[in-house]
Amino acid sequence: PVLNRDPMGAVNRYEEWSRPEAKGEKPQGVVAYVSCYGYTRVLAQAIARELTEMGADIRLMDVAEDGVDAVSAAIGEADFLALGSPTFNRDALLPIWDVLARTSCITNRNKKALAFGCFGWSGEAAGFLAQRMEQIGLKVVGTATCRMRPNQEKLDAVLETARKLME
Repeated sequence: PVLNRDPMGAVNRYEEWSRPEAKGEKPQGVVAYVSCYGYTRVLAQAIARELTEMGADIRLMDVAEDGVDAVSAAIGEADFLALGSPTFNRDALLPIWDVLARTSCITNRNKKALAFGCFGWSGEAAGFLAQRMEQIGLKVVGTATCRMRPNQEKLDAVLETARKLME
């Protein structure tokens, strides 16, 4: 239809409707992980705590408990994300790959991201996750890994990398 009256009013309304909703004053982040022995969970909790202390509103999500769809939806609403998986059979665990498969490369383009995880022998998971995140258009600020159980020294190194999400 052709608008005869107030065409700019229609343009202004459309502009208002298409603006994303304000997310609040704090940056929004998602820290999602899968864990076998609890070590990657320890990293995720430390990262979430550190980013919260830096002023972010963080959603800490265990993919196995919260579900792939819920995690993917949360990522779509976030300003940045951190994804973690232990290395098992020289790869990340399937649920975290499922999250990335459902992460839109259009709506999440240029969001800052971090890959993290613990490992026993080889530690490839975080690197593979970072590669995939870059392929779908996320800006990976780094990877943070830890061999076996994280001690304070290892946690400090991981948190230093995680702080780059807030820069």
